Formats: sequence, structure tokens, C-alpha cells
Amino acid sequence: MEESVPSNLKTLTSALSPLSATSRPVENTELQRQLIGLFLLVGVLMRCSRYLLNFPLWEDECFLVVSYLDRGYLELLEPLRYHQVAPVFFLWIELTMVKLFGFHEFALRLFPLVCSLIGLWIFAHIARRLLTGSALVIAIGLFAVSYPNMRYAAEAKQYASDLLVGLVYLSMCVEWWRLHSVRDPRAVRWLWGICAVTPLAVGLSYPSLFSAGAVSLLVATVLMQEARQSRSLISSLLQNYAMKLWVAFNCILITSFAVIV
Repeated sequence: MEESVPSNLKTLTSALSPLSATSRPVENTELQRQLIGLFLLVGVLMRCSRYLLNFPLWEDECFLVVSYLDRGYLELLEPLRYHQVAPVFFLWIELTMVKLFGFHEFALRLFPLVCSLIGLWIFAHIARRLLTGSALVIAIGLFAVSYPNMRYAAEAKQYASDLLVGLVYLSMCVEWWRLHSVRDPRAVRWLWGICAVTPLAVGLSYPSLFSAGAVSLLVATVLMQEARQSRSLISSLLQNYAMKLWVAFNCILITSFAVIV
């Protein structure tokens, strides 16, 4: 039973080995690069087109945005009408859009559109880090034209920002692993970045807790696997600067959740 734990950790870290910066990805062909560019362009156009079609607010949107009519920033901390639930930073950004541009569909859906466009770019970046060839083209193509991604790009709800926050966490985690796997000292900068974005992420997206939890588990697994190779497991963990940042990250995550929620 005791031998199965390091074996499982070894299996996990071995499965992640393609993320290593030392690996040599296969070069994409010119046709594949053109297809990727085409899919990204189509993704942008479809998101913007749906936004510009200016569909009337539907029921679920109305239940949420009605709170912007007579509430200020502090009042949005109170329970919302019609049993709606949304993260406070999202509500504040939406209220700011209303104050700047007026109460209409374009203003209410502007922030979700921006989140969706940024998310498309981040996903393409992550895909390029992990995939090559046809797999890369298919991944970006499916994400670019996926109906939920396009729909929530033009909806006055927090789903586009939820996706963006998850992609930011995933991107930073991948970048940390790529540098950490080759013992690049710059890897700790990404752990610092993860710590820094966590309060904003929790305030902007409740599902960010799941993304942050996955990041925490992955970082802990990698560090534990490395510490088991030393003579003293506890001493190695205590002296590991990355482990100290991991502890700080989890403390920030728990504190942010307690304060905001």
C-alpha cells in the first residue's frame, strides 16, 4: 500500500512529461497554421456577430440586470433579487458598464464579449503549448466555433468570465510546469502570479475554486514527488521555496473565499 502512492505520483508526472520545455514538438505545416488562423478569425467574427445582433435580454439576464437599475456598488453586496447569484467583481464591472454607457444590451454584454475574446486567445496559447499537428488544429477549431462559447460571449451573465478565469489558471499552471520541469528558476514567478490573481479570480468567478483546487493538487503532487527522492521528505519540503509559495497560495485562496463569499 505504501509503495502505491509514489508509483501513482510517478505515473502522473510521467504523463505530464510532454509539457517539458526540453521536448521537441513537431513543426506544424503551413496548411495547419492557416487553418488555425482561419478558425481563430471565425471564432472572433462569430462572437462579435452575435454581440452585434443585439438580441433582446432574455429572462435569466433580466432577473440579474434588474439589480443595476436602483442599486449602487455596496447594495450589490446584498442578496440579489429573484434568487440570483453572481460574483461581486462581475456585478461591479457590469454596473460600471451601465454607468458609463447606459442601461442597454450592448453595455450589459460588453464585458462578457471581452472575456470571451481574451479566452479564445488564451486557449490557443495553451493548445500550442500542449499540442501539435492535427490535434492542435482540431482543439482550436472546436473551441473557436463551440456554440456555448459564442452564446455566452453575448449574454449578460458571468459564464464568459468563469471560462476566462479557468483558462488563466490553466495557462499559468502549464507555464510553471514547463519551466519547473527543466529546473528554470523563473518558474517561481508563475507561482507568484497564481498567488496574485487568486483574490481577483475568486471575486470574479465562483467556479474558480475548482480551477484553483486543481492547480493546488498538481503543484503539490509535483513537489511531493521531487521531495520523495531526497533523504528527508519533511526537511526537503520545508526548504523548498516553491512549497512555501504553494502554502501561501492555498492560504490566499481560503481567505479570499471566506471574505468574498
